[in-house]
This record gives sequence, C-alpha cells and structure tokens, in this order.
Amino acid sequence: MIPAARPAQPRPWSGVVAWALWALVVLGLAAGFWLEGLLRRAGRSDPLNTAVGPVVATVSAATVVVDKLSSR
Repeated sequence: MIPAARPAQPRPWSGVVAWALWALVVLGLAAGFWLEGLLRRAGRSDPLNTAVGPVVATVSAATVVVDKLSSR
C-alpha cells in the first residue's frame, strides 16, 4: 500500500487533550463563580449576570470537542 492510501489512524492522545481542555473549562467556570462571590461580598453589583450566554456556549463547545475527539 502507498502511505497516502492507508486509512488514518486515530491519535491516542487526542482524547486526553480533549478531556484536559474540558477540565480547564470547568476549572475556569469554578474560578469565575468564586470571583463573583468575592465581588458580591465586596459590595459590587452583579458583574457576571450577563455572562450566562458565553458560559453556556463555552461549556457546550468544550463538550462537543470532547465527544468528537474521544469517539475516534
């Protein structure tokens, strides 16, 4: 077989990278909620009320990446 004609082999580390990305997203969300709590205790108004949409989009995108790369 010609090297170009071989079927592509999945990379074994792609699932690990995807899960690491997802873990970083979740840790980033936890840090955001922790900082929001600190800002509320400091007397600031709700600074992250408008961040619901981007949070949902980020978690959804990271979950899709994990699903796609883990299933290979």
